Amino acid sequence: MQDKSWLIFTGVFATIGTVCAIIAWYNWRNTTHIMRHGVEVSGWVVENYPHPQWKKRYMYAPVVQFMDKNGEMRKYVSTTFTNPAEFQVGEQIKVWYLEEDPEKVSIPGANYWLVPAVLGGFGLIFGLIGYPALIKALLKALFG
Repeated sequence: MQDKSWLIFTGVFATIGTVCAIIAWYNWRNTTHIMRHGVEVSGWVVENYPHPQWKKRYMYAPVVQFMDKNGEMRKYVSTTFTNPAEFQVGEQIKVWYLEEDPEKVSIPGANYWLVPAVLGGFGLIFGLIGYPALIKALLKALFG
């Protein structure tokens, strides 16, 4: 019974590591795709939006306003919160958006690397713990 519990435990670690790595890769790939194939324009930080649940921790996400190729003013609210705020209100920054889907936007900085780095790190740690132990437990369960 103990071997079965250990097998489940290591399987969970390996699964969590795999899921984190896949999400990290997917996030990085999407952001990189926008930056490589999107339209690059200048935008201005119009606000540093405080995290709605962590107001006392002073976590902020930039709100960027930019004009697309068609002359339409657009607003992008980042989902990446940092402390201190990464950009100052009024600061001009690069903005990339997909011409066929202008709601898909990317900006430089933590917005680009934070989620892939954190989830990739978790994926690596959980995978390095889970997979060797899982393989060892599977071999032991199969061959005694």
